[in-house]
Amino acid sequence: MIITLADKKAILEIKGLTKCFDGLKAVNDLTCVVEKGKVISALIGANGSGKTTLFDIISGFLEPDGGDIFFEGKSIVRMPPYKIAQLGISRTFQYTRIFPQLTALENVMLAGNYPLGKSFWYSIFRRRSVKKEEVEARERALKWLDFVGLEGKKNSLTGDLSYGQKKLVELSIALMADAPFLLLDEPLSGVYPGLVEKIMNLLISLKEDFGKTIFFIEHNLKATREISDWIIFIDEGKKIVEGRPEEVFKNEDVLKRYWGLK
Repeated sequence: MIITLADKKAILEIKGLTKCFDGLKAVNDLTCVVEKGKVISALIGANGSGKTTLFDIISGFLEPDGGDIFFEGKSIVRMPPYKIAQLGISRTFQYTRIFPQLTALENVMLAGNYPLGKSFWYSIFRRRSVKKEEVEARERALKWLDFVGLEGKKNSLTGDLSYGQKKLVELSIALMADAPFLLLDEPLSGVYPGLVEKIMNLLISLKEDFGKTIFFIEHNLKATREISDWIIFIDEGKKIVEGRPEEVFKNEDVLKRYWGLK
């Protein structure tokens, strides 16, 4: 199954993307498409296969050496991260990036959009409007903390939270932007089995109840198989195969390259 931009369901298209580090191709002429709406797509591959590098390029933290990326038909290559975020792409990282000295609620509120508060005129002369904007942002932040099950930790310093709870705070931060497209880098890694199941259910809810498109990296292949609609397998930065989970996990190249089986 090949999806192109001619298909109205395509939200992200990667075309011939290449990125080298000291002559090593971390991403090697990669072409793939992520379908739009109510879809969970997974990017899998061994450590060092180029998965996080690809996410860094999509989100604007790295520039490719060649190729292009289209988000809803618009090229986003070489856009700064904040502009890509404004277009509707929100991201989490393999290792949590939150402020440990701030509370969970404060961390999530920082990710909100405050157009009035950014205006000098409104900040000085229209304080009531700015205050209303802040109250609405607080309500949205509380909604997402409640969604991930952390409303009771809203006033806790994130530095005092467990690693799994920090992962949930970071997910709430990504959701605070109200982006339709989520890039999640290993959302299940380093958390205990019970929380793995909870995060899996949260991702399914984001797809089915909120219409989010999710593109995620993960090494937990059992979980990946259970929740993914589509899987892309890469090795040494190059796409080897893509398809439905039952197809990908039976593929001989995947068995050989990932698990060393023949």
